[in-house]
Order: sequence, then structure tokens, then C-alpha cells
Amino acid sequence: TKEVKFMDKALLSKAYIFSGLTEKEFDDALLYLSAREKRYKKGQTLITLGTEISEFGVVTKGAVQISCDDINGNQMIMATITRGDMFAESLAVTANCDSPIYATATEETVVVWLKAAPIRQNIADTPLHTRIISNFIRAVAIKCLSMNDRVQILSKKTIREKVITYISLIAEREKKDTIIVPLNRQDMANYLGVERSALSRELSRMQKEGIISYKGNQFRFLQ
Repeated sequence: TKEVKFMDKALLSKAYIFSGLTEKEFDDALLYLSAREKRYKKGQTLITLGTEISEFGVVTKGAVQISCDDINGNQMIMATITRGDMFAESLAVTANCDSPIYATATEETVVVWLKAAPIRQNIADTPLHTRIISNFIRAVAIKCLSMNDRVQILSKKTIREKVITYISLIAEREKKDTIIVPLNRQDMANYLGVERSALSRELSRMQKEGIISYKGNQFRFLQ
């Protein structure tokens, strides 16, 4: 069996789809899913609107921003995918589905692309294949649950409520009082669905009122 070489194989092996696999099973899984590695420069597009997706990715270096456009053509950031995380899995297993999103590298990025056909066709003729498909289903379920965070944020009526919810969710997930927001101000505004200038004004007010303290992307609740 031909060995597949990647920049960060150790990190790749920890991706949810490979959970519980031995080293040999992991290597076999990479071949089963026709894994290939590709590098991207900052700002380079990985997925464009309207294209049919047949592969899903695992980020092993850098970060990928998933976005879409609203009916007025304004960019809406759906998620930021970081090292070890999967993306485009739901699109890849949906046959003949044109992508409603686009994906862009926010820095120098490396992605391992995996073919979705074996999963979509449900070819589970060995225990390994069954495990991979089972892991994939669990990963998609977990992703669906995480989308609840975005729903919570967008359901808030005021910018202040959106900010508090957003920071609280990150702090709760990381179990830290001081957190680093993985977005610049413009991207944070897009993610929260607000204007950048309005977000900056509200953050300033919240700091003056002693609700939060922040410097750059570092935030901390004071109350």
C-alpha cells in the first residue's frame, strides 16, 4: 500500500473523522478517502459560490473563513475553521448541490481534502469503512449543534446582546475569563450581523460602563 505523506499527519489523525483508528487504519482511511494536501496563500479562495463540491477539508495549518452573501450582496461570515477542524462536509455528501457558500484562507493555510463519494455512496464493506462513516455522521451532528451558537447570536435584538452572547459562548467553550476573538473588527461585525462603526461604538461604551475590557482581539468580562 502506498504511504500518503502530509505536512502535519499527527494533527490530521486527530480530526474527528479519524477518531478511534489505529495508525495503520488511519493510513488506510487516507487512501480510502483519496486524501490530498493543498496549500493556500492568504486571501486565496478554496470554494467559490455555485461550484459543485465533491470533497471536504481538514485544516492542518492556518484558518479558513466560511462566508455567504445576503440578498443585498453583503458578506455574512458563517464560521472560521481552524487547525484540526473539518469544513464543507455537508455540501460534499449532497450530490449535485451547488455551493451556497465560499471559503477563503485568512492566512497561509494548508488543507487536506478528502473525497466524499465513499461516504455518500455508503460503501461500508469493512469495519474500517463503517467506522469512518459513523465518525462522519457524528461530526456532522456536532457541527449542527454548534450552529446553535450562531442562531443564539443572530436572534439577539441589540448589538450589546450580540456581543455579550458571542464573548460568553467563546469563554464558556474555552473555560477562560480572558478570551481571544479569532476575528478582526470588520469580520466580527460581519459575523454578528452589524455595522463595523456601530460595533466599535458599542464596544467602547461597554468598556466605559465597566462591562468588558478589551485590547485588540483580547476580551474580558468585568461583571
